[in-house]
Amino acid sequence: MAPARAWKDEYTLLCERCGYVIEGLPGDGGCPECGKPIAESLPERRTGTAWQVRPRLNQLPRTWWRSLRHPLRTLDQMRPRSKRDARLGLCSVFAGGLLMGCGWWDPLLWIYTRPLPNEQLDAWRRLTSALIAIGFGVVTAVLLAGVMWTLTRVETKGLGVIARTRGFRMSREFRCAITAHGCAGWVLAGAMFFVLCSLSNWILDMAREPDWLWPSSGQGTAIWMRGSTRLPWWAHEAVWHARWAGLLIGFLWFETFAWLGLRRLRYANTQRPTPTGSGSA
Repeated sequence: MAPARAWKDEYTLLCERCGYVIEGLPGDGGCPECGKPIAESLPERRTGTAWQVRPRLNQLPRTWWRSLRHPLRTLDQMRPRSKRDARLGLCSVFAGGLLMGCGWWDPLLWIYTRPLPNEQLDAWRRLTSALIAIGFGVVTAVLLAGVMWTLTRVETKGLGVIARTRGFRMSREFRCAITAHGCAGWVLAGAMFFVLCSLSNWILDMAREPDWLWPSSGQGTAIWMRGSTRLPWWAHEAVWHARWAGLLIGFLWFETFAWLGLRRLRYANTQRPTPTGSGSA
């Protein structure tokens, strides 16, 4: 028996598993089509995520962590709140872009890199170099955030196309909520990229041969040169390119969360608004 999909509007109560119209059925029963308890499809059970309940900066780490740790639970709590979800997505892509930008310019490089014997890298000069690298990271973060935000919007549009093609009922507000919370994947990608960049640069620096002098001709002086790596070429390339694994993992998590959201919220119910302005005569 095919599920009934003749809903009247976006507020018609459906079974969130199979899409069967359950409006008017007793709340303590189950869906006649698939047996899912009707109480689990009521929009009142969606209490909202930490950010949706209280959109403050101190809720960002909590929302990211819960989205990464408990994606299905997050989707079950999700409510359609477009403006708050848009701010969550923007904060997430900028945080991810900032971590990626600083990872690429690597301010830690100026702290742990061994100086050449003829270099005078005191603490103040190292700190200044690190701050300059952070500045370049911020500029890079703005560009990367624009790219990630564009990809996020494309994913939101794509969810709508798939929903219409397969006969799902998924409002634009729910699609925006899915991709906004899925932007935790961009934060994960940025954090892993930053850590792997710093770690790979530290390993490559520690694997260098001792520095050596290059004698000059006719000047009476010599130039200090950095030693070559002790690693074989394949190990050197593997360590350097390991940083891209962080971006791949974050992107795959973002796509996985969007796919889970499409499956979990394909018949998500929205609470019918209370009529206003229709008071007694």
